[in-house]
Amino acid sequence: MSTALQNGQTVRIITKPTARPNPSWLDHVVSSRARSHIRHFLKHQRQEAAVKLGKRLLRQALRGLGGDLRPWKKGAELPGHLSDHSLDQLHLEIGLGQRNALLTARSLLGSRQQNHKKAQSEERPLVIHGTEGENVRLAECCRPIPGDSITGHFSRNRGLVVHRERCPSSIRAVQADPDNHLVLAWAEELNQEFPVAIRVEVANRRGTLSLLATTIFEQGAQIEKIHTEDRDQRHGTVHLTLGVRDRIHLARIMRKLHRLPPVFHIAR
Repeated sequence: MSTALQNGQTVRIITKPTARPNPSWLDHVVSSRARSHIRHFLKHQRQEAAVKLGKRLLRQALRGLGGDLRPWKKGAELPGHLSDHSLDQLHLEIGLGQRNALLTARSLLGSRQQNHKKAQSEERPLVIHGTEGENVRLAECCRPIPGDSITGHFSRNRGLVVHRERCPSSIRAVQADPDNHLVLAWAEELNQEFPVAIRVEVANRRGTLSLLATTIFEQGAQIEKIHTEDRDQRHGTVHLTLGVRDRIHLARIMRKLHRLPPVFHIAR
């Protein structure tokens, strides 16, 4: 909860070494100086995250072609049209989606590329933790969660967008630009919640929303958003966005909800 301070009020500021500004602060700060400092920090943070992501992607692409970054880490000049870039610049552009990692890797290796083993290592999944920051976004169209098969594509200046494998938007993106497609996999151990949207068809009865909410909370999930609409006098639809740990957690919640008397259909 955020409350505007009044003149004359005194506050105690508690700090900790790991605290970092986040974008929501911009909704509350008043002074232009504070707003400017927060924006500067967030921009720098995004660039750092993009460099790290770009480095992971380029290293993986090089490994798939039988190479690595060692020659350029030791000071070797970047070849051809890449010669006016630094390695960090390449990483940044790749992480922001402005440059394709595989095509960059091929340019770096040139004639040394091992085409005959283009192989399986090119398709080795990039592991996603969900905490990579703004440069790795979970697509709102399909809301992927751990346990889903996932794929990704780069959106210019937005970084990597993660979709469920069968998401129509992702399929169209792959068809439009196959080189921007990336095979992804979830990390094995994740300790956070992910938003997922479900649609619950219910009979219009008194107390239905309360029953749904109680059941969800009993399964250890949070309701982030809720919206209802009437289909007719007797039936309605409840749209819920939940915070869940993974696909198994979601399946358990949906099974519990489906057993409730007012509920006759649930879909993700």
